[in-house]
Amino acid sequence: APSIEGDGAIVNNGTIIAEIDSSLETTGNGQVDVTAPMETVTLSGVLESDVTGKVSQIITVTDDLVVKGGVSIIINGKFIVEAEAEVTFESGSAIVFGMGSEATIDGDIIIEGAETGATFSFGGYKMAVNGSVTLDGANAFACTGAVEIAGYFEVSDVASAAFPNGATVLAGGELMIYGIASGNIVNNGTVTIDSEGIAKADSTGLADWMKSLNIQIGADSTVDVMNIVGKVTISD
Repeated sequence: APSIEGDGAIVNNGTIIAEIDSSLETTGNGQVDVTAPMETVTLSGVLESDVTGKVSQIITVTDDLVVKGGVSIIINGKFIVEAEAEVTFESGSAIVFGMGSEATIDGDIIIEGAETGATFSFGGYKMAVNGSVTLDGANAFACTGAVEIAGYFEVSDVASAAFPNGATVLAGGELMIYGIASGNIVNNGTVTIDSEGIAKADSTGLADWMKSLNIQIGADSTVDVMNIVGKVTISD
């Protein structure tokens, strides 16, 4: 395919339509159009080698998938788990979402923990959970993007989840917290807290959003608190 290579600069006062990655930099008052049809890459079975997705690619899980320990997936475009598919990220595996990427979870994913770093690191602009997400280990989930929960999201009693940029539980959605959760939640569905490990308000050396869980409730929403440790603030 045609390509442009070199070490110079592109002055863009019109429109560039191209398959690009984050290394493309331009100046000028034009725009870069990446709305052309995206290429779909499908995954299923057992993944034992690394995968790096391009900005122009949709990586779709069409059937059950096990991501083995030591394997990494990098998402720069879109990541979709289809309904009826189940993805298990084993301890030691990793999936990392680049800026501008997005995730749609219509099936189920199980995320085991990690000794360092995070197994599932979401830095994209939106993650839509229409199926289910289960965090099943320490350091399972790190998030700096927006999360919308229309399905089921569980933080198990050995797991933690931090939502510094907020998560929204939509009507009909459910967030179940058995472990550690912190950050900001807008709840229009159901949030249940039955935890011995909510991040303590007197923790030191942590950012403010890591010290407490803030829940803003909407009309017809439910917050069911059975057991907490630390500080949970509920407001309307």
